Amino acid sequence: MALCKVAFIEYLTRCHLNEGKFGTPLEYKKMQSFLKNTWNSINPLISSLLNNELIVLKDEQYKVLQLLGEGGYAFVYLVENVNSGEKFALKKIKCHSGREGVQKALIEAKFHEEFNHANLLKSIHVQLQKEVDGVQYVYIMFPFFQKGTVAQIVQSQHKKNTFIPKRIILSWSLCLLQALKYLHNGGEDSASEDAVDTTNLIDLQLENKPMKKKRTNSYLHGDVKPENLLLSDDMRNAVLTDFGSICRIPSIISNNSEAISFEDKASENCTMPYRAPELFHVRPGSIITEKADIWSFGCTLYTIMFGYTPFEKQVSQGGSLALAVCNAQYSFPSENPYEPRLSNLVCACLQLNPEQRPYADDLIHAIKGIMNG
Repeated sequence: MALCKVAFIEYLTRCHLNEGKFGTPLEYKKMQSFLKNTWNSINPLISSLLNNELIVLKDEQYKVLQLLGEGGYAFVYLVENVNSGEKFALKKIKCHSGREGVQKALIEAKFHEEFNHANLLKSIHVQLQKEVDGVQYVYIMFPFFQKGTVAQIVQSQHKKNTFIPKRIILSWSLCLLQALKYLHNGGEDSASEDAVDTTNLIDLQLENKPMKKKRTNSYLHGDVKPENLLLSDDMRNAVLTDFGSICRIPSIISNNSEAISFEDKASENCTMPYRAPELFHVRPGSIITEKADIWSFGCTLYTIMFGYTPFEKQVSQGGSLALAVCNAQYSFPSENPYEPRLSNLVCACLQLNPEQRPYADDLIHAIKGIMNG
Protein backbone atom coordinates (compact mmCIF):
# COMPACT_ATOMS: atom_id res chain seq x y z
CA MET A 1 0.00 0.00 0.00
CA ALA A 2 2.14 2.83 -1.33
CA LEU A 3 0.18 6.02 -0.81
CA CYS A 4 1.40 8.93 -2.92
CA LYS A 5 1.50 11.39 -0.08
CA VAL A 6 2.97 8.94 2.38
CA ALA A 7 5.74 8.07 -0.05
CA PHE A 8 6.50 11.70 -0.80
CA ILE A 9 6.64 13.01 2.77
CA GLU A 10 7.59 9.99 4.84
CA TYR A 11 10.19 8.54 2.51
CA LEU A 12 12.02 11.77 1.71
CA THR A 13 12.05 12.83 5.35
CA ARG A 14 13.60 9.52 6.36
CA CYS A 15 16.20 9.81 3.57
CA HIS A 16 17.40 13.19 4.81
CA LEU A 17 17.46 12.02 8.41
CA ASN A 18 19.44 8.94 7.46
CA GLU A 19 22.00 11.11 5.71
CA GLY A 20 22.52 12.91 9.02
CA LYS A 21 21.47 16.29 7.71
CA PHE A 22 18.61 16.77 10.10
CA GLY A 23 18.78 15.38 13.61
CA THR A 24 16.94 17.59 16.08
CA PRO A 25 13.14 17.57 16.48
CA LEU A 26 13.01 21.18 15.25
CA GLU A 27 14.97 20.34 12.10
CA TYR A 28 12.81 17.26 11.57
CA LYS A 29 9.65 19.37 11.79
CA LYS A 30 11.10 21.98 9.44
CA MET A 31 11.89 19.30 6.87
CA GLN A 32 8.40 17.82 7.12
CA SER A 33 6.88 21.29 6.83
CA PHE A 34 8.96 21.97 3.71
CA LEU A 35 7.89 18.68 2.18
CA LYS A 36 4.25 19.35 3.02
CA ASN A 37 4.43 22.75 1.30
CA THR A 38 6.07 21.17 -1.73
CA TRP A 39 3.41 18.50 -1.76
CA ASN A 40 0.64 21.09 -1.62
CA SER A 41 2.09 22.84 -4.65
CA ILE A 42 1.96 19.70 -6.78
CA ASN A 43 -1.10 18.16 -5.15
CA PRO A 44 -3.55 19.29 -7.87
CA LEU A 45 -1.55 17.34 -10.45
CA ILE A 46 -1.94 14.00 -8.69
CA SER A 47 -5.00 14.44 -6.48
CA SER A 48 -6.96 12.08 -8.69
CA LEU A 49 -4.42 9.34 -7.98
CA LEU A 50 -4.56 9.94 -4.23
CA ASN A 51 -8.34 9.82 -4.17
CA ASN A 52 -8.30 6.42 -5.85
CA GLU A 53 -6.03 4.72 -3.30
CA LEU A 54 -7.62 2.53 -0.66
CA ILE A 55 -6.82 1.20 2.79
CA VAL A 56 -8.54 -1.91 4.12
CA LEU A 57 -9.26 -2.03 7.86
CA LYS A 58 -11.53 -4.61 9.51
CA ASP A 59 -12.80 -5.70 6.08
CA GLU A 60 -13.87 -2.14 5.25
CA GLN A 61 -12.36 -0.03 2.46
CA TYR A 62 -11.33 3.56 3.11
CA LYS A 63 -10.31 6.18 0.58
CA VAL A 64 -7.47 8.52 1.61
CA LEU A 65 -8.46 12.15 1.14
CA GLN A 66 -5.69 14.27 2.68
CA LEU A 67 -2.95 14.53 5.28
CA LEU A 68 -4.21 16.15 8.47
CA GLY A 69 -0.96 16.28 10.42
CA GLU A 70 2.25 14.55 11.39
CA GLY A 71 4.69 14.27 14.24
CA GLY A 72 7.68 12.05 14.85
CA TYR A 73 7.00 8.75 13.09
CA ALA A 74 3.22 9.16 12.98
CA PHE A 75 1.00 10.57 10.25
CA VAL A 76 -2.73 11.34 10.51
CA TYR A 77 -4.94 11.15 7.43
CA LEU A 78 -8.52 12.04 6.62
CA VAL A 79 -10.15 8.93 5.16
CA GLU A 80 -13.62 8.13 3.88
CA ASN A 81 -15.50 4.84 4.11
CA VAL A 82 -16.14 3.77 0.52
CA ASN A 83 -19.54 2.27 1.33
CA SER A 84 -21.03 4.74 3.80
CA GLY A 85 -19.19 7.93 2.86
CA GLU A 86 -18.47 8.58 6.55
CA LYS A 87 -15.19 10.35 7.28
CA PHE A 88 -12.64 9.34 9.91
CA ALA A 89 -9.16 10.32 11.10
CA LEU A 90 -6.60 7.54 10.62
CA LYS A 91 -3.30 7.61 12.51
CA LYS A 92 -0.47 5.62 10.96
CA ILE A 93 2.43 4.90 13.30
CA LYS A 94 5.68 3.53 11.91
CA CYS A 95 7.21 1.01 14.31
CA HIS A 96 10.77 2.15 13.59
CA SER A 97 12.57 0.19 16.31
CA GLY A 98 11.28 -3.34 15.75
CA ARG A 99 9.48 -5.10 18.58
CA GLU A 100 9.98 -2.18 20.96
CA GLY A 101 8.38 0.19 18.47
CA VAL A 102 5.43 -2.14 17.96
CA GLN A 103 4.90 -2.42 21.70
CA LYS A 104 5.03 1.35 22.19
CA ALA A 105 2.49 1.95 19.41
CA LEU A 106 0.16 -0.76 20.70
CA ILE A 107 0.30 0.69 24.23
CA GLU A 108 -0.78 4.05 22.80
CA ALA A 109 -3.61 2.30 20.97
CA LYS A 110 -4.60 0.46 24.15
CA PHE A 111 -4.96 3.74 26.05
CA HIS A 112 -7.27 5.07 23.33
CA GLU A 113 -9.35 1.90 23.60
CA GLU A 114 -9.54 1.64 27.39
CA PHE A 115 -9.84 5.20 28.68
CA ASN A 116 -13.51 6.03 29.03
CA HIS A 117 -14.05 9.76 29.38
CA ALA A 118 -15.92 12.26 27.24
CA ASN A 119 -12.88 14.55 27.03
CA LEU A 120 -10.40 11.83 26.00
CA LEU A 121 -10.27 10.66 22.38
CA LYS A 122 -11.68 7.16 21.92
CA SER A 123 -10.49 4.94 19.08
CA ILE A 124 -12.74 2.99 16.72
CA HIS A 125 -10.38 0.42 15.20
CA VAL A 126 -6.78 -0.69 15.75
CA GLN A 127 -4.79 -2.76 13.29
CA LEU A 128 -1.17 -3.92 13.11
CA GLN A 129 0.14 -4.82 9.68
CA LYS A 130 3.38 -5.30 7.80
CA GLU A 131 3.66 -3.46 4.50
CA VAL A 132 5.58 -4.19 1.33
CA ASP A 133 8.72 -2.47 2.65
CA GLY A 134 8.82 -5.01 5.49
CA VAL A 135 8.15 -2.38 8.14
CA GLN A 136 5.30 -2.82 10.62
CA TYR A 137 2.73 -0.09 11.10
CA VAL A 138 -0.03 0.40 13.65
CA TYR A 139 -3.21 2.00 12.33
CA ILE A 140 -5.58 3.68 14.79
CA MET A 141 -8.92 4.98 13.52
CA PHE A 142 -10.72 7.83 15.29
CA PRO A 143 -13.80 9.98 14.77
CA PHE A 144 -13.06 12.96 12.55
CA PHE A 145 -13.29 16.37 14.23
CA GLN A 146 -13.97 18.68 11.32
CA LYS A 147 -13.51 21.86 13.37
CA GLY A 148 -9.85 20.97 13.90
CA THR A 149 -7.80 21.83 16.98
CA VAL A 150 -7.71 24.60 19.55
CA ALA A 151 -4.29 25.54 18.17
CA GLN A 152 -5.79 26.31 14.75
CA ILE A 153 -8.37 28.64 16.28
CA VAL A 154 -5.71 30.33 18.42
CA GLN A 155 -3.48 30.92 15.39
CA SER A 156 -6.37 32.26 13.33
CA GLN A 157 -7.46 34.70 16.04
CA HIS A 158 -3.89 35.83 16.67
CA LYS A 159 -3.41 36.67 12.98
CA LYS A 160 -6.54 38.82 13.17
CA ASN A 161 -5.26 40.52 16.36
CA THR A 162 -8.39 39.43 18.18
CA PHE A 163 -8.83 37.63 21.49
CA ILE A 164 -10.81 34.48 22.17
CA PRO A 165 -13.83 35.18 24.41
CA LYS A 166 -13.35 34.36 28.09
CA ARG A 167 -16.35 32.00 28.20
CA ILE A 168 -14.84 29.89 25.40
CA ILE A 169 -11.45 29.77 27.14
CA LEU A 170 -13.09 28.65 30.36
CA SER A 171 -15.08 25.98 28.54
CA TRP A 172 -12.01 24.54 26.79
CA SER A 173 -9.98 24.71 30.01
CA LEU A 174 -12.66 22.86 31.94
CA CYS A 175 -12.74 20.10 29.31
CA LEU A 176 -8.95 19.73 29.43
CA LEU A 177 -8.82 19.70 33.21
CA GLN A 178 -11.56 17.10 33.45
CA ALA A 179 -9.54 14.88 31.11
CA LEU A 180 -6.40 15.43 33.18
CA LYS A 181 -8.24 14.74 36.42
CA TYR A 182 -9.36 11.39 34.99
CA LEU A 183 -5.80 10.48 33.99
CA HIS A 184 -4.25 11.71 37.22
CA ASN A 185 -6.82 9.73 39.20
CA GLY A 186 -5.72 6.53 37.48
CA GLY A 187 -8.54 6.32 34.96
CA GLU A 188 -11.24 7.06 37.51
CA ASP A 189 -13.70 9.91 37.31
CA SER A 190 -14.06 10.08 41.07
CA ALA A 191 -15.64 12.84 43.08
CA SER A 192 -13.32 15.57 44.25
CA GLU A 193 -11.28 15.00 47.39
CA ASP A 194 -10.14 17.66 49.81
CA ALA A 195 -11.95 20.44 47.97
CA VAL A 196 -10.28 23.79 48.54
CA ASP A 197 -11.50 27.33 48.81
CA THR A 198 -11.20 28.70 45.26
CA THR A 199 -10.48 32.16 46.58
CA ASN A 200 -7.22 30.88 48.07
CA LEU A 201 -6.27 29.24 44.80
CA ILE A 202 -6.87 32.36 42.78
CA ASP A 203 -4.83 34.38 45.27
CA LEU A 204 -2.01 31.82 44.90
CA GLN A 205 -2.03 30.96 48.62
CA LEU A 206 -1.37 27.28 47.97
CA GLU A 207 1.00 26.36 50.78
CA ASN A 208 -1.77 25.67 53.33
CA LYS A 209 -3.78 23.34 51.13
CA PRO A 210 -4.20 19.74 52.35
CA MET A 211 -2.29 17.09 50.47
CA LYS A 212 -4.17 14.82 48.11
CA LYS A 213 -4.16 11.09 48.66
CA LYS A 214 -1.32 9.46 46.74
CA ARG A 215 -2.36 7.09 43.97
CA THR A 216 -0.19 4.28 42.66
CA ASN A 217 -1.85 3.86 39.25
CA SER A 218 -2.04 7.37 37.88
CA TYR A 219 -1.09 8.62 34.44
CA LEU A 220 0.81 11.63 33.14
CA HIS A 221 -0.31 12.73 29.68
CA GLY A 222 3.10 14.24 29.03
CA ASP A 223 2.32 16.48 26.03
CA VAL A 224 -0.52 18.82 26.90
CA LYS A 225 -0.78 21.63 24.33
CA PRO A 226 -3.40 23.33 22.11
CA GLU A 227 -2.42 21.12 19.15
CA ASN A 228 -3.65 18.09 21.09
CA LEU A 229 -7.10 19.50 21.81
CA LEU A 230 -9.77 18.61 19.24
CA LEU A 231 -12.90 20.74 18.95
CA SER A 232 -16.52 19.60 18.88
CA ASP A 233 -18.86 20.80 16.15
CA ASP A 234 -20.20 23.59 18.38
CA MET A 235 -16.59 24.51 19.24
CA ARG A 236 -17.44 24.71 22.96
CA ASN A 237 -16.08 21.32 23.98
CA ALA A 238 -12.56 19.95 23.59
CA VAL A 239 -11.18 16.42 23.53
CA LEU A 240 -7.60 15.57 24.52
CA THR A 241 -5.70 13.33 22.10
CA ASP A 242 -2.20 11.94 21.38
CA PHE A 243 -1.52 9.30 24.01
CA GLY A 244 1.94 8.38 22.75
CA SER A 245 3.59 10.26 25.62
CA ILE A 246 1.49 8.84 28.47
CA CYS A 247 3.37 7.22 31.35
CA ARG A 248 2.57 5.97 34.83
CA ILE A 249 3.19 8.20 37.82
CA PRO A 250 4.59 8.84 40.31
CA SER A 251 7.88 8.05 38.58
CA ILE A 252 10.64 7.72 41.16
CA ILE A 253 14.07 8.40 39.68
CA SER A 254 16.52 6.17 41.56
CA ASN A 255 19.81 6.61 39.69
CA ASN A 256 21.62 8.41 36.87
CA SER A 257 20.58 5.86 34.27
CA GLU A 258 16.89 6.33 35.07
CA ALA A 259 17.32 10.10 35.13
CA ILE A 260 18.90 10.15 31.66
CA SER A 261 16.26 7.78 30.30
CA PHE A 262 13.33 9.83 31.63
CA GLU A 263 14.86 13.09 30.43
CA ASP A 264 15.39 11.62 26.96
CA LYS A 265 11.78 10.42 26.81
CA ALA A 266 10.53 13.84 27.90
CA SER A 267 12.70 15.49 25.24
CA GLU A 268 11.29 13.15 22.60
CA ASN A 269 7.62 13.29 23.62
CA CYS A 270 6.93 16.62 25.34
CA THR A 271 6.92 19.76 23.19
CA MET A 272 9.55 22.11 24.61
CA PRO A 273 7.52 25.34 25.09
CA TYR A 274 5.02 23.37 27.19
CA ARG A 275 7.50 21.12 29.03
CA ALA A 276 7.76 21.45 32.81
CA PRO A 277 11.14 22.60 34.19
CA GLU A 278 11.67 19.39 36.19
CA LEU A 279 11.72 17.47 32.88
CA PHE A 280 14.63 19.46 31.44
CA HIS A 281 17.15 18.29 34.04
CA VAL A 282 15.94 15.10 35.70
CA ARG A 283 18.06 14.17 38.70
CA PRO A 284 18.40 11.01 40.81
CA GLY A 285 16.12 11.17 43.82
CA SER A 286 13.48 13.27 42.08
CA ILE A 287 9.86 12.21 41.71
CA ILE A 288 7.89 13.10 38.57
CA THR A 289 4.19 13.59 39.27
CA GLU A 290 1.01 14.87 37.65
CA LYS A 291 2.23 18.40 38.40
CA ALA A 292 4.22 18.28 35.13
CA ASP A 293 0.88 18.25 33.27
CA ILE A 294 -0.32 21.17 35.40
CA TRP A 295 2.64 23.26 34.22
CA SER A 296 1.74 22.35 30.63
CA PHE A 297 -1.86 23.34 31.29
CA GLY A 298 -0.66 26.75 32.49
CA CYS A 299 1.35 27.20 29.28
CA THR A 300 -1.66 26.07 27.24
CA LEU A 301 -3.99 28.50 28.98
CA TYR A 302 -1.53 31.38 28.42
CA THR A 303 -1.23 30.44 24.73
CA ILE A 304 -4.99 30.35 24.24
CA MET A 305 -5.30 33.75 25.90
CA PHE A 306 -2.56 35.57 23.98
CA GLY A 307 -1.75 33.54 20.87
CA TYR A 308 1.82 32.57 21.80
CA THR A 309 3.53 30.57 24.52
CA PRO A 310 4.66 32.29 27.75
CA PHE A 311 8.38 31.97 27.07
CA GLU A 312 8.50 32.97 23.39
CA LYS A 313 9.37 36.58 24.14
CA GLN A 314 12.62 35.53 25.83
CA VAL A 315 13.60 33.49 22.78
CA SER A 316 12.70 36.29 20.35
CA GLN A 317 15.07 38.53 22.33
CA GLY A 318 17.92 36.08 21.87
CA GLY A 319 17.49 34.08 25.05
CA SER A 320 17.41 30.34 25.58
CA LEU A 321 13.98 28.71 25.75
CA ALA A 322 15.21 26.06 28.19
CA LEU A 323 16.69 28.70 30.51
CA ALA A 324 13.53 30.81 30.31
CA VAL A 325 11.40 27.81 31.26
CA CYS A 326 13.69 26.62 34.05
CA ASN A 327 13.74 30.11 35.57
CA ALA A 328 10.03 30.77 34.91
CA GLN A 329 10.94 33.94 33.00
CA TYR A 330 7.65 35.09 31.52
CA SER A 331 5.36 38.09 31.71
CA PHE A 332 1.90 39.07 30.60
CA PRO A 333 1.42 41.43 27.65
CA SER A 334 0.42 45.02 28.38
CA GLU A 335 -2.75 44.48 26.37
CA ASN A 336 -4.58 41.95 28.52
CA PRO A 337 -8.37 42.00 28.12
CA TYR A 338 -8.97 39.23 30.64
CA GLU A 339 -9.83 39.55 34.30
CA PRO A 340 -6.98 39.01 36.80
CA ARG A 341 -8.33 35.66 37.97
CA LEU A 342 -7.43 34.05 34.62
CA SER A 343 -3.87 35.38 34.77
CA ASN A 344 -3.65 34.21 38.38
CA LEU A 345 -4.52 30.68 37.29
CA VAL A 346 -1.58 30.77 34.87
CA CYS A 347 0.71 31.97 37.66
CA ALA A 348 -0.51 29.21 39.96
CA CYS A 349 0.41 26.58 37.39
CA LEU A 350 3.80 28.04 36.43
CA GLN A 351 5.40 27.56 39.83
CA LEU A 352 8.95 26.19 39.64
CA ASN A 353 8.33 23.97 42.65
CA PRO A 354 5.91 21.24 41.47
CA GLU A 355 4.47 20.86 44.97
CA GLN A 356 3.29 24.46 44.88
CA ARG A 357 1.20 23.90 41.75
CA PRO A 358 -2.50 23.12 42.15
CA TYR A 359 -4.12 19.82 41.25
CA ALA A 360 -6.49 19.48 38.30
CA ASP A 361 -9.40 19.28 40.72
CA ASP A 362 -8.39 22.58 42.36
CA LEU A 363 -8.31 24.29 38.97
CA ILE A 364 -11.70 22.85 38.07
CA HIS A 365 -13.16 24.41 41.23
CA ALA A 366 -11.47 27.73 40.40
CA ILE A 367 -12.73 27.82 36.82
CA LYS A 368 -16.27 26.95 37.86
CA GLY A 369 -15.99 29.78 40.37
CA ILE A 370 -15.04 32.21 37.59
CA MET A 371 -17.88 30.90 35.42
CA ASN A 372 -20.40 31.43 38.20
CA GLY A 373 -18.98 34.71 39.40
